[in-house]
Amino acid sequence: SASSDSPSVADRPLRSPLTQGGSPVRENRTPGSVRGAARKGRPYRDEFYRSYPERLRTLVLAGTYAGWKGSLSAQVCQERLASCLRDSTGPSSTLIAKLMPGMFSDAGQDVRDELSAIISEFHPIGFRAMSLSSAETDTRDLLPNIAVPTLLLWGDDDRRSPLHIGEQFRDAIPHAELAIIPNAGHVSNMEQPEAFNAHLRRFCQ
Repeated sequence: SASSDSPSVADRPLRSPLTQGGSPVRENRTPGSVRGAARKGRPYRDEFYRSYPERLRTLVLAGTYAGWKGSLSAQVCQERLASCLRDSTGPSSTLIAKLMPGMFSDAGQDVRDELSAIISEFHPIGFRAMSLSSAETDTRDLLPNIAVPTLLLWGDDDRRSPLHIGEQFRDAIPHAELAIIPNAGHVSNMEQPEAFNAHLRRFCQ
């Protein structure tokens, strides 16, 4: 059993792509508005924008989807969902072995170990809920209505969310900028943090 001194899931610090490999991007301090950045929280990000578009000044999307349903073929979506649901019932080592090959381009072992540690903390119920939500979500109708400056960050070797999905976002969101990060896979913020953060700082100035 867990030690009484161990932090609960709710108490664990959140990992942000904005702080990987460098200082966090400065906060937007304009009253009543925020900067939006998301990867794994895509359904909540999209619905937040749909409900409160006036609250965002800028938007940064990194290696994401318009939901699996909105960005992947029906066959790939169902195969990915079935795989995630099946793998969520086994030990974390099984999930790590299944996910890791598609996460990076050519990352060093230290970066792979860091992501493996993050994946090992996934809660099975939360992982299944995320997978089901992603498979059921299609936010393509929202993209043309995004009316804030939007930066799209994509690894050139992203195998989970291939570059053509980034191009889908670029073509659908008015005036969106697609920045392609060389020698990076799905977790570009960890694999190429300097390039990732440089794009963020430039965009958020």
